[in-house]
Formats: sequence, C-alpha cells, structure tokens
Amino acid sequence: MALCWNVLFIMVLPLVMDWAERRYFKARFMALEEVAKTNPELANFISAHCKKLSIPGLRFAVVDSNADEMFSYGLWRHNPRLVVPGSFLSEESKTTVIPSVEAEISRFAHQDHTFIFLLFTIVQVMMIVLIRTFFLH
Repeated sequence: MALCWNVLFIMVLPLVMDWAERRYFKARFMALEEVAKTNPELANFISAHCKKLSIPGLRFAVVDSNADEMFSYGLWRHNPRLVVPGSFLSEESKTTVIPSVEAEISRFAHQDHTFIFLLFTIVQVMMIVLIRTFFLH
C-alpha cells in the first residue's frame, strides 16, 4: 500500500510544481516553437540535444527573474520541465545560454531516482511495521 501511495504522489508532484510555478513565480509554459520565434538557434540546439538524449516533450517554464539560474524536474525522464529566466530567451544571450542549457538537460537525462524511491518505500514500510508492533498492540 505504501508503494501505491508513493507512486501516486510522485505522479502528482510535477502537476503540483507546475501549479506552484504559475501561481508564485508567474511562470509561462512555452513550447519549443515559441522559443524558436525569439531564439531559433537555442530551439534547434535543444530539440537536437533532447533527441540525442531521448528526452520527449521538453517544456519550458519562463519566469521573470533577475537571477541567471535554471533548473529542471520531471518524472523519470517523462514530463521534463526546464525552468529558465526570461532573459535566457533573448537573442543577445544565446552564446552564454546554450552551454548552461546543455549541462542542465544532460544532468536531467542522467539522473535516476528509482533506487532512492525504493529505499524510501522500504523505510516507510519498516516504520509502519514498527509503529503497529510497538504502539498499537
């Protein structure tokens, strides 16, 4: 049962993150076609790099921020999201943005949380057994 709850929460987490970004960071989600209008070189690079790493359907969340930081999240290489500041999409910043985007997409493609997810589930089951054994009998 604990595994089922964990799977449900993990599947809902990207939706919660999307909602939180829209609400608190005023993020706009963009497709690569929209990115290509302002920075075609970046859009071409991203589509080629995602194809090379087998990452389907990358979505951008553009936030209006003064920071030059980006991050990504998703569910085991599915529903990938890349959160970038709006300044990254301009034509002037394309030389500095492409290496940063490449590094972030590569980091996202190579992360695998399956082992940590299973360990967390095992710890939850052990805690439930301990609580039932010592406190409910």
